[in-house]
Amino acid sequence: MARSRVALQALAVARGHLKDAQNQFTVGNASKADVLRAETQVATAELGVEQGKAGVAVTERQVRVAMHANDDEKFEPGDPLDGALSPQPSNLRALVNEAHAQRPEVKSIDKNADAAKKLADVQRAGKYPVLSGFGDVTYANPNPRKFPASEEWFPTWSVGARVTWSPNDFLTAGPAAGDFEARAAALEAQKGTLRDGVELEVTQAYNDLISADASLGTTQRQLTSALEGERVARELFVAGRGTATTLLDAERDLTQARFAHLNARVDARIARIRLEHALGRDAK
Repeated sequence: MARSRVALQALAVARGHLKDAQNQFTVGNASKADVLRAETQVATAELGVEQGKAGVAVTERQVRVAMHANDDEKFEPGDPLDGALSPQPSNLRALVNEAHAQRPEVKSIDKNADAAKKLADVQRAGKYPVLSGFGDVTYANPNPRKFPASEEWFPTWSVGARVTWSPNDFLTAGPAAGDFEARAAALEAQKGTLRDGVELEVTQAYNDLISADASLGTTQRQLTSALEGERVARELFVAGRGTATTLLDAERDLTQARFAHLNARVDARIARIRLEHALGRDAK
């Protein structure tokens, strides 16, 4: 939609130029070629508007297909391009630490490694005898534990302990525990590689954000300059002191500056979204 708006602005500028060219041709300050070039510029701008509309329609359809949304659902930007940007972060190390603590991949591998270590401990415990206790209370009529037997309700109780040990468990516990220890060690090594990858991803996203903000400032200055250049070229052309070629160049530069500034605004927001993802803030 924003690109269509820029295309409409370019069309408005082209139509204004065409009107000025026709006026200048009427008073003899411009040639028929100047009017024809202005008409060509209008036609090109109209084509750009239609291409912008087509791009919007295709992009919207792509989003609907990806989200499996119905045709009656209305899409609206959640963050307007003209809105204020979130503050630029300044502490890269703090961002990396946050990502290491919040990224679901790191959390998952930590839990898997801890589980493997606990399973190794459980398997290792199978090498040793197991001491277990037991007890029961019986209240029955007749009570088989009473001697001699009689037809009356009588309570009895018993407690005890047993020690069990299996040679098979002793032989298999060590290798089984070793398997889980090896798995835990492999997960720890994988965790190190994952943390390195997360740090690089955060660093890349952070620097992309810094670069995008710098580009945004640069394109803003370029747009301001192009607006002034187009204004001066138009006034000179209307006053009969400038050429149509100079005005066309100024208008082209203005359109390019508008598109560049639009792309920079988009890039600045995308950079923040990518940093949010790299930090794990978008994970539910």
